[in-house]
Amino acid sequence: MAKFNNKISISLITVSFISLPLVLFLRKKLSMLSRRKRGEIPRSDNALELTNPENTDDILSFLRNVLPGWSDVKTAEIKRVSGALTNSVFFVTALTETPKASPRKILLRVYGTGADQVIDRERELKFLEMLGSLNIGPSILALFQNGRVEQFLPSRTLTNQDIRNQETSRQIARLIARLHSNVPGPSTKDVVPEVWANINKWYDIAVKLTTTEMREASIEILNLDALRDEINELRHYVDMLDSPIVFSHNDAQCGNFLRLTDGTNELVIVDFEYSGYNYRGFDLANHFCEWAYDYHSEEPHKMKPDLYPTILEQNNFLRAYLEVEKKSRNDKIEVELAQRRLECDVFSLTSHVLWGLWGVLQHYQSQIPFEYLPYAAGRLEEFRRVKEGIYKQLIESRGQSSQ
Repeated sequence: MAKFNNKISISLITVSFISLPLVLFLRKKLSMLSRRKRGEIPRSDNALELTNPENTDDILSFLRNVLPGWSDVKTAEIKRVSGALTNSVFFVTALTETPKASPRKILLRVYGTGADQVIDRERELKFLEMLGSLNIGPSILALFQNGRVEQFLPSRTLTNQDIRNQETSRQIARLIARLHSNVPGPSTKDVVPEVWANINKWYDIAVKLTTTEMREASIEILNLDALRDEINELRHYVDMLDSPIVFSHNDAQCGNFLRLTDGTNELVIVDFEYSGYNYRGFDLANHFCEWAYDYHSEEPHKMKPDLYPTILEQNNFLRAYLEVEKKSRNDKIEVELAQRRLECDVFSLTSHVLWGLWGVLQHYQSQIPFEYLPYAAGRLEEFRRVKEGIYKQLIESRGQSSQ
């Protein structure tokens, strides 16, 4: 997940290419860069193993082999972005001249250990190509076995405080609404919404990863045995809603919004790793849930329910979303807002379950230091704390609408 990167802190290292790197291991024998039928994006079968991420000679040597125009780059400035907990991310600037067609500054993304269990990389690339044709998100410059090189966008990442600003919140709402409206939906009505596909898949993996001893030790905070029935119950209530299936970002947290610093002040949404066809309500509710997390605080894994958007803050966001959707009438706006807020309340439960399971998987597989298990426990605890009240609201609303 591209979470926990809403505030970028970086370490700066200048490296020089002197000789063959000593710590770079390739899963396959080094081969010449190959091109496959994937547009004009160069693709290499090599993999970059970051056995020691501080040894950035590895990175420069690797880029010389995979990135067109960088074969003669002798020195580079490499900044590692901290806060990203699914991948290792670097900003790399060539300190020697590159051909005009080749950028001097790029973003390097190396996929995290075990990430393939939660992310379908081939499908992600198909979505990125589709989004690129619509001028959404950064361009892909090169692909390799366990990562990719992306266009660098001069920008600053939004913070937890930024998204609480009324105007910024409206901008985010309009950006998500345009994503839902402008990107083509699924080609078949039989598509399984992303939230259910991932919850079912991740639940099965979580159960396999947790041995009997581990499950007994964590049963107080996770109770995975009870969660299966709770998921089935949740799906029953979700089916009571009429939330359309759209192309959804699925991880609309503050760290995935960039404010461009090129003079346009434009807001851009990035990191589509978890994107796919999903309920509209999930994308909106998941964004609201992210308000309650400050991933660069002293306790980044802890949810702060008091930071969840108030009714006024939700209305501010939803009004902007509806303006793009253009489906609401002024005389019906309050009714529409109430319905959307309830839709978000129900789908906030799916967000808690989804990322709770994600936290379990990351706890057993990720090599990045973070309190994944307490994070997972917190999401599932919040799900269980609020679900009955939300179910009651939904039942009552349906009774009122039938009168």
